[in-house]
Amino acid sequence: MAQKEQVNWPAAGARKEWEMFDRDVDQVLETTLAGDVGKKFKAMASIIWNIGADRFGREELKTKSNTQPKENRHLKEIAVLRGDLRRLRKAFREASTDEKLALKEICDNLRECIKTLRRAECYRRNRRRRMKERTDFTKNPFKYLSKLLGDKIGEAAGNQGGGRGAPPPGT
Repeated sequence: MAQKEQVNWPAAGARKEWEMFDRDVDQVLETTLAGDVGKKFKAMASIIWNIGADRFGREELKTKSNTQPKENRHLKEIAVLRGDLRRLRKAFREASTDEKLALKEICDNLRECIKTLRRAECYRRNRRRRMKERTDFTKNPFKYLSKLLGDKIGEAAGNQGGGRGAPPPGT
């Protein structure tokens, strides 16, 4: 079944609007519902949606902007330092022997800065990943564990046997 547009429902505190809506839906449902439970349920859902959409209107779909996420500070600094390192390498090739020692020391310092920034970026990514895993776990621990363990849960449950409703093995 295709997803319909969302109805612009009134606020929960708008009692008069909800009571009027409830009365109107009750009247329509009393006159139109007939048949088995499945038909009634589908008809009831579509009737409520149609009445709500006619009375309160539909929500406009929010369009996603195609903006690229900003590059964070560490990545910007790394890019700048890599450019500096590239330029120093070219200068190193053209430099005299006494200048090469100074340029080598500067390059080593830049490499050390890049290493530190990459480590900081890695820590940031890991911190965000752990934070997301924590919220996923607290939101739904059973879903988190089934995602973490995969099919191992089903295999373990199938191998245990001997539960109350399960027949003994070999029968």
